[in-house]
Formats: sequence, C-alpha cells, structure tokens
Amino acid sequence: MASTADGSPPIHPGTNGTADNPPSQTSGVAVAGAKRRGEDLTQYATKAARRQKLKSASEKQVVAFAAASPAEREVWMAAMIIKVIDSVETIQSGEAQTKLSATLYDKIETYSSKIILCPSLTRYRDEPTKIIIGILERHPRWGLTPEVKDNKASFDPILSRAQTRLTERRGELKSLLTASLSKESRGATNIVDLVQRAINKMIKGSKVSIAVDVKVNLQMCARFAFLRKVLVESNGTSFWQVVDEQLKSLREKCDEAPNGDALKSQFFKLVLEEDLRQYGVANLDDISQNDISRSDTEVEIEAFATQTQHNLESPDDDADATS
Repeated sequence: MASTADGSPPIHPGTNGTADNPPSQTSGVAVAGAKRRGEDLTQYATKAARRQKLKSASEKQVVAFAAASPAEREVWMAAMIIKVIDSVETIQSGEAQTKLSATLYDKIETYSSKIILCPSLTRYRDEPTKIIIGILERHPRWGLTPEVKDNKASFDPILSRAQTRLTERRGELKSLLTASLSKESRGATNIVDLVQRAINKMIKGSKVSIAVDVKVNLQMCARFAFLRKVLVESNGTSFWQVVDEQLKSLREKCDEAPNGDALKSQFFKLVLEEDLRQYGVANLDDISQNDISRSDTEVEIEAFATQTQHNLESPDDDADATS
C-alpha cells in the first residue's frame, strides 16, 4: 500500500476516512455531521407534514422516513408500491362486479319473487337470503363464483341486493294481505284470488322479465291463509317475527309427534277451511293439479329450503326485516 512521507495511509480526496475504513466507522466528525443533517431533515419533515395538515399517524411516518437510511427508505417505498397495487386490484375487482351485476341482479329479481311465494319456507326473515345465495352459488356462470364470494368488495353488493329485494318482497306481500281483508269496494279477497294477485304483483309486475312458471296451488293457498290469519291476530305488529315464531312452534310440535307430517297437513287444512268460510269460497278443484306440475324453479327453491332449514340461526339474529 502506498504511504505518505511519514508512513501513514493516504487520505482519498472527498472522504473523511481511510481507503480501508469508511467514514462512518473512522470519523467521529463525519458521524456527528450526518446526525445533525438527519436531525435537520426530521425537523423539516415535521414542518412539511404539518403544512400539509397530515394526520398524526401520517406525520410520524414522514418523520420516520426522513430519519431512515437510504436502504430503509428503499424498503419502505417498495412496501408502499405493493400497497398501491393491492388497492388498484381491489378497485378493479369492484369494477368487474359492476359488469356482473346485470346478470346477478336479474337472477336476484327472479328468485326473490318466487322464494317469498314458496309455501315450504320455515322462516321468512333469514331463510330466504340463504336460499337465494345458495342458488346463485350453484350457478357460478351467473357471476357468483367462489372467487367473488371470497372477495368482500365483490360479494357485499350481491348480498345487500338480495337482502334489499327480499325485504321489499315481504313488504309487497304484507300489503297484499292487508288489502285482502277489506270488506269495502269489491269486498274481501278469496284465497285463490289473493294468491293470484301475489303472483301477478311479484312476477308479472317485476322490473325484469320473469318466466311465469308459478301457478296457484293448494299448498300456496294454505300458506297464504295462514299468513292472513297471523296478520289479523297480530294486528300487523312485528308481523314477520310473529309468523316465524308460529311456524317454529308448529315445527317443534310436529317434530315431537310420531305422525308429524300428518299433523302439519291437518293444521294447514283447517286454516284454509276457516279462511274459505271467512273470506269467500273459491273453487279449489281448478287448482288441485297444480300441486303435481311444479316448475323447475319451484323444485329448486323447495330443495334449498329443505337443505337450509336445519342450519339456520335464530331468526331474531336477522335484522333485514321486521315489518
């Protein structure tokens, strides 16, 4: 190694240390200078953050960045770039959901109408949501793929739409039941006409084109007679909650009885007969064959109703409808 006249190692121009030792390790003056510059930079960072009116947490990040080494700043910048990329992917996922919405919302419109008309429902508040989501999952080509369901930003609008439309369907049905009690004008509505009006309102009068493959049948008449009975007894207060509670009570009694299915059928038969006496006779013979010829949609809904009814939480936990 070259040396000076006195035998000491040479000092390279532009440095504060020797060739073999960097300044940060050999020069206390260099370290102190760097520290002062770091302190000056953090003070500047604090002033800059306050001028921009950043939140306290953001201001601390700016100051920490100013005090960091060049290598640490590079890592921090890499983390921020990755965060921006994640945010962009979330936004793009939301945009993709918008493109899927037309198909999904049309299906929600269709099934929300037909699920509320289903006479096999054991609950009217939480069960319909589970049924409609289950059906959409069964047909991923409509848009609700496993990937979409696992993405909260994509799935939440679908779930919200389903809950909203089902709540509105319940409101429409309750309004029809209330109107059917009137003895003014044309008088009270017999049970067959009531069910047909519900079909006309929810399917034929829908916002989208829905195949009219639901026909008035005896099971629907018995269920509507039960709903009308509960409406009168409850005076409309917490109507759907009372409906669910009475269906639960009936279900528990039938489950405990050895002839539970027969007991349930007898209950609805008596309710229907009382409705016919009170609100007008209807020709049930004309609709008796409709119980046999069920549409594919009705069969699918009833299958999902059976599948989900044993896995539901208490209906009191559902908050999407109380009217």
